Amino acid sequence: MGTPYWISDAFNAATWQFASSMMAVGLGWRDALIIIAISFFIISFVIAGNGAVGAIYHIPFPVIARASWGFWGSYIAIVSRVILALFWFAIQNVNGANAVRAMIGAIWPSFLTLENDIPEGEGITTNGMVSYLIFWLVQLPFLCIHPNKLRWLFMVKSVLVPIAWIAIFIWAFVAESGGGLLQQKATGTMQHSVSTR
Repeated sequence: MGTPYWISDAFNAATWQFASSMMAVGLGWRDALIIIAISFFIISFVIAGNGAVGAIYHIPFPVIARASWGFWGSYIAIVSRVILALFWFAIQNVNGANAVRAMIGAIWPSFLTLENDIPEGEGITTNGMVSYLIFWLVQLPFLCIHPNKLRWLFMVKSVLVPIAWIAIFIWAFVAESGGGLLQQKATGTMQHSVSTR
């Protein structure tokens, strides 16, 4: 299950946000692309090393954690993993909710102008919260299935999503007539951009 899962995991909405975040703080698209390529290359060794013990020796995470951290120390590894999972799950849900909001808005444009009954300081709108709830309810049944039984889903995603990425990129590029992306120059380094805020 390893390879299809990691391919499908690398192709998600959060990955799209890496480059745009770096460009927002002053890097050019070439710089952002190089940084992303190098970071994915480096993390691939960490991912492979992390999964090697389980893949080769079939030893689960709790046993590995206790072997290296001890019984009580393993709770540090477990709690840090839980915290990371909570943040990652929340980020993916927000991305999914934004996609659901855009889809519903494309079908019923009035949804995008739905009256907001949530205070502005909360950082979410009524239509955003409805979209979040819909996305959460749709994915809930998949959370109840063991990941090994979802291998077919990861296989399909690892083929379809890269094709969809390329199609969306071409569409966006044509729709914006290039938008000056390829001519865009870096406006400064990340350190300079952050320090001037």
